[in-house]
Amino acid sequence: MRLPFLFAGFVLGACIWWVTRRLYGNFGGYTALALYCFSPAMLKACVAPQPEILAALLGLAAMLWVAEGHRSQTLPVVLAAALGALVLLFACYSFSPDAFSYLFRSSAAFLNFSIDPARRFFATLANGGITVASCAALLLYLAARPSRYFGNTAPFLCALILILLVMTGAPGSPWLWSLPFLLTFIGGVFADAYDSPRGRLALAAAGTLVLAQAVLCILSLPSLA
Repeated sequence: MRLPFLFAGFVLGACIWWVTRRLYGNFGGYTALALYCFSPAMLKACVAPQPEILAALLGLAAMLWVAEGHRSQTLPVVLAAALGALVLLFACYSFSPDAFSYLFRSSAAFLNFSIDPARRFFATLANGGITVASCAALLLYLAARPSRYFGNTAPFLCALILILLVMTGAPGSPWLWSLPFLLTFIGGVFADAYDSPRGRLALAAAGTLVLAQAVLCILSLPSLA
């Protein structure tokens, strides 16, 4: 039962590493991957059968990597894939409108925005290293103009939207979907800091944060069982 979810978590981690490594270099990629590997929320999603890890935005991230240099074509391809999925769903219902009328006859598709998921995540001690890294990345992003480019801004905006999203009509954890984007943002901004005149200091600080997150994650493992 757990193998498909473990595999999905492994593939997602590999995707994050490839994307961040190609965008930001080796150090940025390994920073994002290390924080991913020691994220208690991700570990729990990978060992507990649930759809959240399967829905973590994997396809778009992989396409952005594959389509490097042709990102203007990514959105049409995603839209075409989504349209194809809708047609397939429609066909499974013998082309009956009941496939879509359910959304209008129930609250399953209701969404809302709240700061509670973000507050719970960042206030959890087990996520302390990621929390400090997120704050540091945000400060560097706002303070350093070279860090405010598309490669950093896009994952930041995606993480900001998803971590505030709440599914009120059906069980779901959109905040978990935001973590790959958040870690990508952290890896990108830290990579810029590594290339600065104080790169060694930035590397030492990032290494300390990753080590702290690893320790907190290991200490939290009994509570994940």
